[in-house]
Amino acid sequence: MSSVLPVELLLIIAQSLNARDLYAFVRVFPFLAGELTYTRHLLAVPDEYGNNLVHLLARNGEAASLELMFPERSIEESRSNDILRQRQVLLASSANHKDATPLLLAAEGGHMAAVEKILRWPGVDLNHEDHEGRTAVDVAAKEGHTEIVSLLLERPELTVDWNGVNRRTNPLCLAVANGHVETARRILERHDNRIGVNSKSAHGRTPLCHAIDSGHDALLALLFEQPELDVNLAVDFAATALHLAVRKRNHAAMKAILAHPHVDPNRQDVVQQTALHEAVYLADEPMLRLFLRHPRTDVNIRNCYGATPLVNAVKKGYGISVLLLLQHPDIVPDKKDDVGMTALSWAAHLGSYNTVKMLLNRQDVDRNARDDDGMTPLSIAVQGRRYQVADLILENPSVNVNDIDDWGWTALAHAFHSPAGWDGPSVSLLLSYGATMTVYPEMTVHLETLSDAEIALDLVEAMVKDRDLERYMIRRFGLERTELAFSHGERAVRALLFRQTPAAARRNHDQLGSSLFW
Repeated sequence: MSSVLPVELLLIIAQSLNARDLYAFVRVFPFLAGELTYTRHLLAVPDEYGNNLVHLLARNGEAASLELMFPERSIEESRSNDILRQRQVLLASSANHKDATPLLLAAEGGHMAAVEKILRWPGVDLNHEDHEGRTAVDVAAKEGHTEIVSLLLERPELTVDWNGVNRRTNPLCLAVANGHVETARRILERHDNRIGVNSKSAHGRTPLCHAIDSGHDALLALLFEQPELDVNLAVDFAATALHLAVRKRNHAAMKAILAHPHVDPNRQDVVQQTALHEAVYLADEPMLRLFLRHPRTDVNIRNCYGATPLVNAVKKGYGISVLLLLQHPDIVPDKKDDVGMTALSWAAHLGSYNTVKMLLNRQDVDRNARDDDGMTPLSIAVQGRRYQVADLILENPSVNVNDIDDWGWTALAHAFHSPAGWDGPSVSLLLSYGATMTVYPEMTVHLETLSDAEIALDLVEAMVKDRDLERYMIRRFGLERTELAFSHGERAVRALLFRQTPAAARRNHDQLGSSLFW
Protein backbone atom coordinates (compact mmCIF):
# COMPACT_ATOMS: atom_id res chain seq x y z
CA MET A 1 0.00 0.00 0.00
CA SER A 2 1.42 3.41 -0.94
CA SER A 3 2.30 5.80 1.90
CA VAL A 4 1.61 8.83 -0.35
CA LEU A 5 -1.90 10.23 -0.46
CA PRO A 6 -3.65 10.25 -3.82
CA VAL A 7 -2.73 13.23 -6.01
CA GLU A 8 -6.27 14.56 -6.07
CA LEU A 9 -6.44 14.55 -2.28
CA LEU A 10 -3.10 16.38 -2.10
CA LEU A 11 -4.39 18.98 -4.54
CA ILE A 12 -7.49 19.47 -2.39
CA ILE A 13 -5.27 20.06 0.64
CA ALA A 14 -3.15 22.50 -1.38
CA GLN A 15 -6.21 24.64 -2.06
CA SER A 16 -6.26 25.87 1.55
CA LEU A 17 -2.55 26.67 1.84
CA ASN A 18 -0.97 30.12 1.80
CA ALA A 19 2.13 30.90 -0.27
CA ARG A 20 4.68 29.75 2.30
CA ASP A 21 2.84 26.57 3.21
CA LEU A 22 2.26 25.84 -0.44
CA TYR A 23 6.00 26.18 -1.07
CA ALA A 24 6.75 23.74 1.77
CA PHE A 25 4.12 21.37 0.35
CA VAL A 26 5.78 21.43 -3.07
CA ARG A 27 9.16 20.78 -1.46
CA VAL A 28 7.75 17.60 0.09
CA PHE A 29 5.76 16.59 -2.99
CA PRO A 30 7.72 18.09 -5.92
CA PHE A 31 5.62 16.29 -8.52
CA LEU A 32 2.67 18.46 -7.48
CA ALA A 33 4.26 21.56 -9.04
CA GLY A 34 3.00 20.51 -12.44
CA GLU A 35 -0.51 19.83 -11.15
CA LEU A 36 -1.24 23.15 -9.43
CA THR A 37 -3.69 25.44 -11.22
CA TYR A 38 -3.86 29.24 -11.26
CA THR A 39 -7.38 29.72 -9.88
CA ARG A 40 -7.87 26.61 -7.78
CA HIS A 41 -4.64 26.94 -5.81
CA LEU A 42 -4.39 30.72 -5.59
CA LEU A 43 -0.91 30.78 -7.09
CA ALA A 44 -0.95 34.57 -7.32
CA VAL A 45 -1.87 35.14 -3.66
CA PRO A 46 1.22 36.56 -1.88
CA ASP A 47 2.53 36.31 1.65
CA GLU A 48 3.04 39.37 3.86
CA TYR A 49 6.11 40.34 1.82
CA GLY A 50 4.33 40.13 -1.50
CA ASN A 51 5.96 36.84 -2.48
CA ASN A 52 3.80 34.31 -4.28
CA LEU A 53 4.74 30.66 -4.78
CA VAL A 54 6.75 31.43 -7.92
CA HIS A 55 8.81 34.05 -6.08
CA LEU A 56 9.62 31.55 -3.35
CA LEU A 57 10.61 28.86 -5.83
CA ALA A 58 12.86 31.28 -7.75
CA ARG A 59 14.45 32.71 -4.60
CA ASN A 60 15.37 29.23 -3.41
CA GLY A 61 16.56 27.97 -6.78
CA GLU A 62 13.86 25.36 -7.31
CA ALA A 63 14.50 25.11 -11.05
CA ALA A 64 12.95 21.63 -11.36
CA SER A 65 9.69 22.77 -9.78
CA LEU A 66 9.62 25.86 -12.01
CA GLU A 67 10.07 23.59 -15.03
CA LEU A 68 7.13 21.45 -13.93
CA MET A 69 4.94 24.50 -13.29
CA PHE A 70 5.91 26.21 -16.52
CA PRO A 71 6.71 23.61 -19.18
CA GLU A 72 7.74 25.17 -22.46
CA ARG A 73 4.84 23.49 -24.26
CA SER A 74 2.46 25.70 -22.26
CA ILE A 75 3.80 28.82 -24.00
CA GLU A 76 1.92 27.93 -27.17
CA GLU A 77 -1.18 26.83 -25.24
CA SER A 78 -1.37 30.15 -23.34
CA ARG A 79 -1.83 32.18 -26.51
CA SER A 80 -5.48 31.15 -26.71
CA ASN A 81 -6.18 30.78 -22.98
CA ASP A 82 -6.55 33.81 -20.69
CA ILE A 83 -6.13 31.77 -17.49
CA LEU A 84 -2.90 30.26 -18.77
CA ARG A 85 -1.66 33.69 -19.80
CA GLN A 86 -2.23 35.01 -16.27
CA ARG A 87 -0.29 32.04 -14.94
CA GLN A 88 2.62 32.76 -17.30
CA VAL A 89 2.81 36.34 -15.99
CA LEU A 90 3.70 34.97 -12.55
CA LEU A 91 7.05 33.79 -13.88
CA ALA A 92 7.70 36.60 -16.33
CA SER A 93 6.90 39.76 -14.41
CA SER A 94 5.08 39.37 -11.07
CA ALA A 95 6.71 41.59 -8.43
CA ASN A 96 6.72 41.42 -4.64
CA HIS A 97 6.50 44.37 -2.24
CA LYS A 98 10.11 45.32 -3.08
CA ASP A 99 9.38 45.17 -6.81
CA ALA A 100 11.56 42.08 -7.15
CA THR A 101 10.56 39.66 -9.90
CA PRO A 102 11.37 35.92 -9.98
CA LEU A 103 14.36 36.72 -12.19
CA LEU A 104 15.79 39.19 -9.67
CA LEU A 105 15.27 36.75 -6.81
CA ALA A 106 16.91 33.86 -8.66
CA ALA A 107 19.83 36.05 -9.76
CA GLU A 108 20.35 37.39 -6.25
CA GLY A 109 20.44 33.88 -4.85
CA GLY A 110 22.96 32.73 -7.45
CA HIS A 111 20.67 30.05 -8.88
CA MET A 112 21.93 29.66 -12.44
CA ALA A 113 19.49 26.89 -13.44
CA ALA A 114 16.51 28.94 -12.27
CA VAL A 115 17.83 32.04 -14.06
CA GLU A 116 18.27 30.09 -17.30
CA LYS A 117 14.75 28.68 -16.98
CA ILE A 118 13.23 32.14 -16.48
CA LEU A 119 15.23 33.65 -19.35
CA ARG A 120 13.69 31.12 -21.74
CA TRP A 121 10.26 32.41 -20.82
CA PRO A 122 8.58 35.06 -23.01
CA GLY A 123 7.86 38.50 -21.59
CA VAL A 124 10.74 38.57 -19.11
CA ASP A 125 12.05 42.13 -18.72
CA LEU A 126 15.79 42.15 -18.02
CA ASN A 127 15.65 45.90 -17.48
CA HIS A 128 13.09 45.68 -14.66
CA GLU A 129 14.21 47.50 -11.50
CA ASP A 130 13.33 46.75 -7.90
CA HIS A 131 12.54 49.48 -5.35
CA GLU A 132 16.26 50.29 -5.05
CA GLY A 133 16.67 50.74 -8.79
CA ARG A 134 18.52 47.42 -9.20
CA THR A 135 18.14 45.10 -12.16
CA ALA A 136 18.79 41.35 -12.06
CA VAL A 137 22.39 41.84 -13.17
CA ASP A 138 22.89 44.42 -10.42
CA VAL A 139 21.81 42.08 -7.63
CA ALA A 140 23.87 39.24 -9.09
CA ALA A 141 26.94 41.48 -9.19
CA LYS A 142 26.39 42.61 -5.62
CA GLU A 143 26.43 39.00 -4.46
CA GLY A 144 29.39 38.05 -6.66
CA HIS A 145 27.58 35.57 -8.91
CA THR A 146 30.01 35.94 -11.79
CA GLU A 147 28.50 33.47 -14.25
CA ILE A 148 25.00 34.89 -13.86
CA VAL A 149 26.33 38.42 -14.34
CA SER A 150 28.11 37.35 -17.51
CA LEU A 151 25.05 35.50 -18.79
CA LEU A 152 22.79 38.52 -18.30
CA LEU A 153 25.23 41.00 -19.81
CA GLU A 154 25.42 38.88 -22.96
CA ARG A 155 21.67 39.17 -23.51
CA PRO A 156 20.73 41.77 -26.15
CA GLU A 157 17.40 42.37 -24.36
CA LEU A 158 19.33 44.03 -21.54
CA THR A 159 19.48 47.61 -22.81
CA VAL A 160 20.45 49.57 -19.69
CA ASP A 161 23.11 52.19 -20.49
CA TRP A 162 25.56 52.28 -17.58
CA ASN A 163 28.17 54.31 -19.46
CA GLY A 164 25.98 57.20 -20.53
CA VAL A 165 23.85 57.78 -17.44
CA ASN A 166 24.59 58.04 -13.71
CA ARG A 167 22.29 55.32 -12.42
CA ARG A 168 21.44 54.56 -8.83
CA THR A 169 23.20 51.22 -9.20
CA ASN A 170 25.87 49.79 -11.45
CA PRO A 171 26.99 46.11 -11.65
CA LEU A 172 30.69 46.94 -11.73
CA CYS A 173 30.38 49.39 -8.84
CA LEU A 174 28.39 46.85 -6.82
CA ALA A 175 30.92 44.09 -7.48
CA VAL A 176 33.79 46.37 -6.45
CA ALA A 177 32.00 47.77 -3.40
CA ASN A 178 31.33 44.26 -2.13
CA GLY A 179 34.80 42.90 -2.76
CA HIS A 180 34.07 40.52 -5.65
CA VAL A 181 37.33 40.55 -7.58
CA GLU A 182 36.45 37.85 -10.11
CA THR A 183 33.08 39.37 -10.91
CA ALA A 184 34.67 42.76 -11.49
CA ARG A 185 37.41 41.18 -13.59
CA ARG A 186 34.87 39.36 -15.76
CA ILE A 187 32.92 42.57 -16.38
CA LEU A 188 36.06 44.50 -17.32
CA GLU A 189 37.50 41.77 -19.52
CA ARG A 190 34.38 40.61 -21.36
CA HIS A 191 31.77 43.30 -20.97
CA ASP A 192 33.63 46.61 -20.89
CA ASN A 193 31.56 47.69 -23.88
CA ARG A 194 28.50 47.50 -21.62
CA ILE A 195 30.02 48.79 -18.37
CA GLY A 196 33.26 50.76 -18.61
CA VAL A 197 35.82 51.29 -15.87
CA ASN A 198 34.69 54.93 -15.56
CA SER A 199 30.95 54.24 -15.43
CA LYS A 200 29.14 55.83 -12.52
CA SER A 201 26.54 54.91 -9.92
CA ALA A 202 24.69 57.03 -7.36
CA HIS A 203 26.24 60.46 -6.63
CA GLY A 204 28.47 60.00 -9.67
CA ARG A 205 30.73 57.53 -7.88
CA THR A 206 32.97 55.42 -10.08
CA PRO A 207 34.25 51.89 -9.43
CA LEU A 208 37.51 53.48 -8.28
CA CYS A 209 35.63 55.42 -5.61
CA HIS A 210 33.99 52.24 -4.38
CA ALA A 211 37.33 50.42 -4.25
CA ILE A 212 38.76 53.25 -2.16
CA ASP A 213 35.71 53.36 0.08
CA SER A 214 35.71 49.62 0.75
CA GLY A 215 39.49 49.33 1.07
CA HIS A 216 39.89 46.37 -1.31
CA ASP A 217 43.50 46.57 -2.49
CA ALA A 218 43.11 43.73 -5.01
CA LEU A 219 40.26 45.55 -6.70
CA LEU A 220 42.22 48.78 -6.61
CA ALA A 221 45.07 47.04 -8.43
CA LEU A 222 42.63 45.57 -10.96
CA LEU A 223 41.19 48.98 -11.78
CA PHE A 224 44.62 50.53 -12.23
CA GLU A 225 45.42 47.83 -14.79
CA GLN A 226 42.78 49.38 -17.05
CA PRO A 227 44.34 51.88 -19.49
CA GLU A 228 41.06 53.83 -19.79
CA LEU A 229 40.89 54.58 -16.05
CA ASP A 230 40.28 58.30 -15.42
CA VAL A 231 41.46 59.22 -11.92
CA ASN A 232 40.31 62.83 -12.24
CA LEU A 233 36.57 62.29 -12.74
CA ALA A 234 34.39 64.50 -10.58
CA VAL A 235 32.02 62.54 -8.36
CA ASP A 236 29.73 63.69 -5.53
CA PHE A 237 30.03 67.44 -4.85
CA ALA A 238 32.74 67.67 -7.54
CA ALA A 239 35.23 65.76 -5.40
CA THR A 240 37.59 63.29 -7.07
CA ALA A 241 38.80 59.83 -6.12
CA LEU A 242 41.83 61.53 -4.59
CA HIS A 243 39.61 63.54 -2.23
CA LEU A 244 37.90 60.31 -1.20
CA ALA A 245 41.22 58.51 -0.65
CA VAL A 246 42.26 61.31 1.71
CA ARG A 247 38.98 61.21 3.63
CA LYS A 248 39.30 57.45 4.04
CA ARG A 249 43.00 57.71 4.94
CA ASN A 250 43.58 55.11 2.24
CA HIS A 251 47.32 55.49 1.70
CA ALA A 252 47.52 52.70 -0.88
CA ALA A 253 44.89 54.40 -3.01
CA MET A 254 46.59 57.77 -2.65
CA LYS A 255 49.92 56.35 -3.78
CA ALA A 256 48.32 54.67 -6.78
CA ILE A 257 46.39 57.78 -7.82
CA LEU A 258 49.33 60.14 -7.39
CA ALA A 259 51.51 57.75 -9.39
CA HIS A 260 49.06 57.78 -12.29
CA PRO A 261 50.56 59.66 -15.26
CA HIS A 262 47.45 61.77 -15.85
CA VAL A 263 46.56 62.69 -12.27
CA ASP A 264 45.75 66.30 -11.48
CA PRO A 265 46.30 66.68 -7.72
CA ASN A 266 44.88 70.21 -7.79
CA ARG A 267 41.28 69.37 -8.77
CA GLN A 268 38.85 71.27 -6.56
CA ASP A 269 35.51 70.17 -5.15
CA VAL A 270 32.32 72.21 -4.85
CA VAL A 271 33.88 74.46 -2.18
CA GLN A 272 37.14 74.63 -4.16
CA GLN A 273 39.01 72.43 -1.71
CA THR A 274 41.81 70.31 -3.15
CA ALA A 275 42.71 66.94 -1.72
CA LEU A 276 45.69 68.68 -0.09
CA HIS A 277 43.33 71.02 1.78
CA GLU A 278 41.61 67.95 3.19
CA ALA A 279 44.87 66.14 3.96
CA VAL A 280 45.91 69.15 6.04
CA TYR A 281 42.80 68.75 8.20
CA LEU A 282 43.84 65.21 9.11
CA ALA A 283 47.44 66.10 10.04
CA ASP A 284 48.49 62.75 8.58
CA GLU A 285 52.25 63.08 8.03
CA PRO A 286 52.75 60.23 5.51
CA MET A 287 49.77 61.47 3.52
CA LEU A 288 51.03 65.05 3.47
CA ARG A 289 54.49 63.95 2.38
CA LEU A 290 52.96 62.07 -0.55
CA PHE A 291 51.27 65.25 -1.74
CA LEU A 292 54.22 67.52 -1.14
CA ARG A 293 56.57 65.23 -3.09
CA HIS A 294 54.34 65.30 -6.16
CA PRO A 295 55.77 67.70 -8.76
CA ARG A 296 52.36 69.05 -9.82
CA THR A 297 50.98 69.81 -6.36
CA ASP A 298 50.07 73.49 -5.95
CA VAL A 299 50.65 74.26 -2.28
CA ASN A 300 49.28 77.81 -2.61
CA ILE A 301 45.91 77.07 -4.21
CA ARG A 302 42.95 78.76 -2.49
CA ASN A 303 39.50 77.40 -1.61
CA CYS A 304 36.21 79.30 -1.84
CA TYR A 305 37.12 81.24 1.31
CA GLY A 306 40.46 82.18 -0.19
CA ALA A 307 42.29 79.95 2.28
CA THR A 308 45.43 78.11 1.22
CA PRO A 309 46.33 74.73 2.74
CA LEU A 310 48.76 76.62 5.01
CA VAL A 311 46.03 78.93 6.31
CA ASN A 312 43.80 75.92 6.92
CA ALA A 313 46.60 74.15 8.78
CA VAL A 314 47.11 77.20 10.99
CA LYS A 315 43.38 77.56 11.67
CA LYS A 316 43.17 73.89 12.65
CA GLY A 317 46.19 74.22 14.91
CA TYR A 318 48.00 71.27 13.34
CA GLY A 319 51.69 71.99 13.82
CA ILE A 320 52.94 69.08 11.73
CA SER A 321 50.88 70.23 8.76
CA VAL A 322 52.22 73.78 9.12
CA LEU A 323 55.79 72.53 9.41
CA LEU A 324 55.63 70.30 6.33
CA LEU A 325 53.97 72.98 4.21
CA LEU A 326 56.53 75.58 5.19
CA GLN A 327 59.29 73.21 4.10
CA HIS A 328 57.94 73.11 0.54
CA PRO A 329 60.11 75.20 -1.81
CA ASP A 330 57.12 76.82 -3.54
CA ILE A 331 55.23 77.90 -0.44
CA VAL A 332 54.04 81.51 -0.30
CA PRO A 333 53.30 81.97 3.42
CA ASP A 334 51.82 85.46 3.03
CA LYS A 335 49.06 84.43 0.63
CA LYS A 336 45.89 86.12 1.93
CA ASP A 337 42.40 84.68 2.24
CA ASP A 338 39.29 86.53 1.10
CA VAL A 339 39.26 88.77 4.19
CA GLY A 340 42.93 89.61 3.77
CA MET A 341 44.31 87.47 6.58
CA THR A 342 47.61 85.64 6.19
CA ALA A 343 48.84 82.54 7.99
CA LEU A 344 50.57 84.82 10.52
CA SER A 345 47.36 86.80 11.06
CA TRP A 346 45.43 83.63 11.82
CA ALA A 347 48.15 82.23 14.07
CA ALA A 348 48.15 85.52 16.01
CA HIS A 349 44.35 85.50 16.24
CA LEU A 350 44.26 81.94 17.57
CA GLY A 351 47.22 82.34 19.91
CA SER A 352 49.26 79.60 18.23
CA TYR A 353 52.57 80.57 19.80
CA ASN A 354 54.87 78.04 18.12
CA THR A 355 53.30 78.64 14.72
CA VAL A 356 53.79 82.39 15.10
CA LYS A 357 57.40 81.78 16.11
CA MET A 358 58.00 79.54 13.12
CA LEU A 359 56.50 82.08 10.72
CA LEU A 360 58.42 84.99 12.21
CA ASN A 361 61.67 83.09 11.65
CA ARG A 362 61.10 83.29 7.90
CA GLN A 363 62.32 86.18 5.79
CA ASP A 364 59.34 85.94 3.41
CA VAL A 365 56.72 86.66 6.10
CA ASP A 366 55.45 90.24 6.47
CA ARG A 367 55.22 91.06 10.18
CA ASN A 368 52.99 94.05 9.40
CA ALA A 369 50.66 92.41 6.85
CA ARG A 370 47.26 94.14 6.90
CA ASP A 371 43.92 92.38 6.52
CA ASP A 372 40.85 93.92 4.86
CA ASP A 373 40.30 96.06 7.97
CA GLY A 374 43.92 97.21 7.94
CA MET A 375 44.69 95.21 11.09
CA THR A 376 48.19 93.82 11.57
CA PRO A 377 49.05 90.53 13.33
CA LEU A 378 49.98 92.55 16.43
CA SER A 379 46.59 94.28 16.59
CA ILE A 380 44.83 90.97 15.95
CA ALA A 381 46.81 89.29 18.75
CA VAL A 382 46.03 91.92 21.40
CA GLN A 383 42.40 92.15 20.32
CA GLY A 384 42.16 88.43 21.11
CA ARG A 385 44.04 88.83 24.43
CA ARG A 386 46.99 86.77 23.15
CA TYR A 387 49.63 88.37 25.36
CA GLN A 388 52.43 85.84 24.74
CA VAL A 389 51.97 86.02 20.98
CA ALA A 390 51.96 89.83 21.09
CA ASP A 391 55.19 89.76 23.11
CA LEU A 392 56.78 87.45 20.53
CA ILE A 393 55.72 89.69 17.63
CA LEU A 394 57.04 92.82 19.35
CA GLU A 395 60.50 91.26 19.62
CA ASN A 396 60.83 91.87 15.88
CA PRO A 397 62.31 95.34 15.26
CA SER A 398 60.41 95.67 11.97
CA VAL A 399 57.04 95.64 13.76
CA ASN A 400 55.42 99.07 14.00
CA VAL A 401 53.70 99.19 17.39
CA ASN A 402 51.69 102.27 16.38
CA ASP A 403 50.55 101.13 12.94
CA ILE A 404 46.95 102.30 12.48
CA ASP A 405 44.22 100.33 10.75
CA ASP A 406 41.44 101.61 8.45
CA TRP A 407 39.54 102.93 11.49
CA GLY A 408 42.52 104.81 12.91
CA TRP A 409 42.96 102.29 15.71
CA THR A 410 46.40 101.22 16.92
CA ALA A 411 47.24 97.98 18.70
CA LEU A 412 46.84 99.81 22.04
CA ALA A 413 43.28 100.81 21.10
CA HIS A 414 42.48 97.19 20.33
CA ALA A 415 43.95 96.05 23.65
CA PHE A 416 41.75 98.57 25.49
CA HIS A 417 38.63 97.74 23.51
CA SER A 418 38.89 93.99 22.97
CA PRO A 419 35.48 92.28 22.55
CA ALA A 420 36.45 90.13 25.54
CA GLY A 421 37.25 93.17 27.68
CA TRP A 422 40.41 95.22 28.09
CA ASP A 423 43.61 93.24 28.53
CA GLY A 424 45.84 94.69 31.26
CA PRO A 425 49.00 92.64 30.49
CA SER A 426 48.83 93.49 26.79
CA VAL A 427 48.24 97.19 27.54
CA SER A 428 51.30 97.25 29.82
CA LEU A 429 53.37 95.41 27.21
CA LEU A 430 52.40 97.83 24.45
CA LEU A 431 53.06 100.88 26.61
CA SER A 432 56.56 99.56 27.32
CA TYR A 433 57.19 99.67 23.57
CA GLY A 434 55.97 103.27 23.29
CA ALA A 435 52.44 102.53 22.10
CA THR A 436 49.96 105.38 21.64
CA MET A 437 46.32 105.65 20.67
CA THR A 438 43.66 108.15 19.69
CA VAL A 439 40.38 108.00 21.60
CA TYR A 440 37.26 108.17 19.45
CA PRO A 441 33.74 108.68 20.83
CA GLU A 442 32.47 105.35 19.51
CA MET A 443 35.10 103.52 21.58
CA THR A 444 33.07 104.24 24.69
CA VAL A 445 30.24 102.13 23.30
CA HIS A 446 31.21 98.58 24.17
CA LEU A 447 31.55 96.55 20.98
CA GLU A 448 29.74 93.47 22.24
CA THR A 449 26.95 94.99 24.33
CA LEU A 450 25.92 98.48 23.26
CA SER A 451 26.89 98.58 19.60
CA ASP A 452 23.72 96.68 18.67
CA ALA A 453 21.48 98.59 21.08
CA GLU A 454 18.94 101.09 19.77
CA ILE A 455 20.67 103.95 21.60
CA ALA A 456 24.18 103.17 20.29
CA LEU A 457 24.18 105.76 17.51
CA ASP A 458 22.53 108.33 19.79
CA LEU A 459 25.27 107.82 22.37
CA VAL A 460 28.00 108.47 19.83
CA GLU A 461 26.12 111.46 18.41
CA ALA A 462 25.85 112.92 21.91
CA MET A 463 29.64 112.90 22.22
CA VAL A 464 30.60 114.48 18.89
CA LYS A 465 30.89 118.14 17.96
CA ASP A 466 27.56 119.82 17.13
CA ARG A 467 25.89 116.43 17.70
CA ASP A 468 26.21 115.83 13.94
CA LEU A 469 27.00 112.14 13.47
CA GLU A 470 27.26 112.27 9.67
CA ARG A 471 29.72 115.18 9.70
CA TYR A 472 31.77 113.38 12.36
CA MET A 473 31.88 110.20 10.29
CA ILE A 474 32.97 112.12 7.19
CA ARG A 475 35.93 113.44 9.18
CA ARG A 476 36.66 109.93 10.50
CA PHE A 477 36.15 107.78 7.42
CA GLY A 478 36.02 110.14 4.47
CA LEU A 479 33.14 111.31 2.31
CA GLU A 480 32.88 108.24 0.06
CA ARG A 481 32.72 105.62 2.83
CA THR A 482 30.30 107.70 4.89
CA GLU A 483 27.91 108.49 2.03
CA LEU A 484 27.88 104.83 1.04
CA ALA A 485 27.00 103.79 4.60
CA PHE A 486 24.20 106.36 4.99
CA SER A 487 22.76 105.45 1.59
CA HIS A 488 22.29 101.87 2.82
CA GLY A 489 20.55 102.76 6.05
CA GLU A 490 21.14 102.49 9.77
CA ARG A 491 22.56 98.97 9.70
CA ALA A 492 25.33 100.04 7.32
CA VAL A 493 26.07 103.10 9.48
CA ARG A 494 26.44 100.86 12.53
CA ALA A 495 28.66 98.48 10.57
CA LEU A 496 31.03 101.28 9.58
CA LEU A 497 31.09 102.97 12.96
CA PHE A 498 31.42 99.83 15.09
CA ARG A 499 33.69 97.80 12.80
CA GLN A 500 31.10 95.17 11.89
CA THR A 501 33.05 93.84 8.91
CA PRO A 502 33.42 90.52 7.08
CA ALA A 503 36.94 90.15 8.48
CA ALA A 504 35.71 90.68 12.05
CA ALA A 505 32.87 88.21 11.49
CA ARG A 506 35.29 85.61 10.10
CA ARG A 507 37.58 85.95 13.11
CA ASN A 508 34.65 85.63 15.51
CA HIS A 509 33.44 82.55 13.67
CA ASP A 510 36.79 80.77 13.42
CA GLN A 511 37.73 80.67 17.09
CA LEU A 512 39.53 77.70 18.56
CA GLY A 513 39.29 79.07 22.08
CA SER A 514 42.40 78.68 24.25
CA SER A 515 45.96 79.19 23.07
CA LEU A 516 47.41 76.33 21.06
CA PHE A 517 50.76 74.78 21.87
CA TRP A 518 52.09 71.68 20.14
